[in-house]
Amino acid sequence: MYFYVGKEVKVYTYAQYIENLFKLLSRDLEYDLFNSFLRYKYSNRRIKRLKESICIDINKTSAFYFITPKQVVVDIDNDVHVDVRIATNPSIYPINEKELALFIRCASTGSNFDHTFIAMTRVALEAVHREPIRVKPVIVPLLPYENIEDPRIFRRVEGYEVFHVRSFKSNHIDGVLTFLAKIADLTENIMDMHIVPIIFRSKLYGDVIIRDCRDSFALNSDIMVLRPFFRYSKQGGIALAPRKDYVVFIDDIIFIPELLPQDDEIKTGGNIAIAIGSNEHLLIYHAVDTYGLYHIYAAILDSNGNLLGMTSKPILSPGILPRAFCSGRRPGTLFVCGAAKLHEEILVSLGIDDEFSMIIAIPFEEILNCISWIT
Repeated sequence: MYFYVGKEVKVYTYAQYIENLFKLLSRDLEYDLFNSFLRYKYSNRRIKRLKESICIDINKTSAFYFITPKQVVVDIDNDVHVDVRIATNPSIYPINEKELALFIRCASTGSNFDHTFIAMTRVALEAVHREPIRVKPVIVPLLPYENIEDPRIFRRVEGYEVFHVRSFKSNHIDGVLTFLAKIADLTENIMDMHIVPIIFRSKLYGDVIIRDCRDSFALNSDIMVLRPFFRYSKQGGIALAPRKDYVVFIDDIIFIPELLPQDDEIKTGGNIAIAIGSNEHLLIYHAVDTYGLYHIYAAILDSNGNLLGMTSKPILSPGILPRAFCSGRRPGTLFVCGAAKLHEEILVSLGIDDEFSMIIAIPFEEILNCISWIT
């Protein structure tokens, strides 16, 4: 099922690979998931989300590091460099206490948000907002109707998984799928990787895909965070299911009512999950309200995906950012793709307005103080 991407890629073979992949599409499974989604959406909620204000004291955050498209230069090789118009939705992974691996969604000067790719570099945190950031393209579209979006990094025992979205739109293919890329290390010269889509294994339908499942990534080695989106109702929400590598055992899917959209929301989606203890994970997720504004919340899950607690108020919302900074392509959009726990702080990396990026350091205690625990 894996497709190898190296220095030389056989594009025609890849096109056939994608064509064959879409033969696995199951509308029946999608319909079954939609019915489960509705049943849990209207179940009793132990905690409800509010939106009037954020729960953390923004004055206690130790740093805002901004990244603008002007800072980012894509190095194709030693002699070819490309400027970008979009540098957003970054994911981070700490190499050490001072250096981060940075994966970021970019569009070249003449391109747009629906034609992006993922580039990578290693950068000193303190230098992020002061110096040019030179990146290498690592995950790029190969087809004219393909778009690459939103990286998330997960550390395995051996190597890393870079979860990312591949959207396809043509006369004969229409879908948004989550892929994972297996890479050996976090160097800028990633030339060899194997990519594979997330496959849903069902006793009834076999190994299949559904039309639209973005915002999906590993909670840990055994559980996947999913976000099926149901186009006919324009709704989507967070779910969890067991996984083995890229295979998700969809018969055991769990919809948690508190993480599904409320009446004042269009959709929810996972952003990133990190371990904060031997059995606890911090899930950062978003809820999009009926005005289209993105509000960022936090939840604590155990290693089996059970909800232990969550914030009722956002930890980040569009109104808290210094608006003198700028307004980008789509104001009101905050999209987290990365987080890391360093000492007593949580570094959160996010895209702003589908154009810029920011890394913010939030005291871990501030987040914990916001959690309403489920008893």
